[in-house]
Amino acid sequence: IYPPAMPLAWHWDWLRKITYPSAKKVVMQTEQGLEWLYQTCPKANGKIIANPVLYPLPADGKQIESETLPDPIRYRLLAVGRLEPQKQFADLILAFSQLELIFPHWDLIILGEGSERTHLEFLIAETGLMDRVLLPGRVGNIADWYNRSDLYVMSSNFEGFPNVILEAMSHGLPVVSFDCKTGPRDIIRHNID
Repeated sequence: IYPPAMPLAWHWDWLRKITYPSAKKVVMQTEQGLEWLYQTCPKANGKIIANPVLYPLPADGKQIESETLPDPIRYRLLAVGRLEPQKQFADLILAFSQLELIFPHWDLIILGEGSERTHLEFLIAETGLMDRVLLPGRVGNIADWYNRSDLYVMSSNFEGFPNVILEAMSHGLPVVSFDCKTGPRDIIRHNID
């Protein structure tokens, strides 16, 4: 994660300032992360190394077949992540509710589990989108879902270097994302990807 987005307790921050300058290298995921490192620990020896992406993605855990979803002729807008406030899935659902009449052949699918599930289910019901916004849960066969989708969307408030964007793109999906301080802008080329 981008460290300023989730500050550590004072003792961990202090320990970081003491130990990082002694490390041979401190790996950061983005240019902004490296800038933060040099502001926080000027004597640290930083290096940018982005996360790798596996392809093909291995299947593990609970397999939910994407074919069980509504009509395969419809278009699928896919989002993946923990159902937590950071991911702003409530905002994504509300944005989709404003577009659903303009794009009647699109459905929004959000994969993941978390503390916001009940709130998101309520919001889906409240907006009348029960047949258009689906929360299948966490799936172990994520590659199948990428392959059966038409567009990937990321609504996160903050990220480090989001592997899900890399995964979606490696499966040929165009990506739309909020412009977090770090992460998406390091991966997505505007008007290209």
